[in-house]
Amino acid sequence: MSADGGAEGGVLTTVPFVYSGSHLELNARVHPEGNIRAEFLDAVGRPIEGAGLSNPCTGDSLRSKVTWESNQGIVDRLKGKPVSMRFHLRRAEL
Repeated sequence: MSADGGAEGGVLTTVPFVYSGSHLELNARVHPEGNIRAEFLDAVGRPIEGAGLSNPCTGDSLRSKVTWESNQGIVDRLKGKPVSMRFHLRRAEL
């Protein structure tokens, strides 16, 4: 699947799923002056504390690692829990 966000930006939210990873990587192409920010949402669609909006991802990479300010294992602690993800794209292809 592919999603593009133009200069005005765009948002993509996934359907709920049970998270099984320990970190998050994106296959993305971010154009100049653009970025992608990700956030994990709980079962009712609220941002999860510590895993809200990520640090901006930039550049062009098949495996761009997503990080959070409080990156002390927050993503690993979500393993086995039902979540959704919301991606904020500006001048970017995910």
